Amino acid sequence: MPRIFRSLSLTFGALLFVGLSTGCGRSPGVAEQGEPRWNMSLDKAQSLAAAQKKLILLEFTGSRWCPACKDMEKDVLGTKAFADYAASHLVRVIADFPSPFYTPAGISDPVLKYHIEAYPSFRVLSPAGHVLAGYEGYQPGGPEAFISRIERLRE
Repeated sequence: MPRIFRSLSLTFGALLFVGLSTGCGRSPGVAEQGEPRWNMSLDKAQSLAAAQKKLILLEFTGSRWCPACKDMEKDVLGTKAFADYAASHLVRVIADFPSPFYTPAGISDPVLKYHIEAYPSFRVLSPAGHVLAGYEGYQPGGPEAFISRIERLRE
C-alpha cells in the first residue's frame, strides 16, 4: 500500500477511535448516533480475565455500515459455537463504530497501540493487556477456524 494511503488510513483509524476509558461501561444500544459504543472498559475486562483465567478478545467493528463486519457477525461471532467458546474462554470487549465518519475531538493512545487500520479488527490480549495476536478483516473458515486461531494462543 502506498505510504500516503497507509498514513491516511492510520489517521482515519485514529480519528475514529475514542479512548477505552471514556464512554465505557455503556451498553452498545445506548450510544448517541455515530458515537463509538463500548460494551465494557478494558480495565474491567482485564480484571475479569485475570480472575477467570481467560484471554481478552478486543473487537473493533462497524456494525451498521461495514459489510465484512456484518458477515463476520453472521458467519462467526453470532454463531452458537463461537458464543459457547467465548463464554468459557474469552472476555469480549466490543468497540462498535456505528458511523465511518465519526471524528472525536481528541486522539487516544489505544489507536496507536492497537494499530487499527481495517474493520473488523481483532486483538487477542493477555489478562495483563499484552497483545498476543491481531487479525484484520473477515476471518474465513467459520467459527471453528477462528476458535482454532485463538486456541493456539492459550497453549
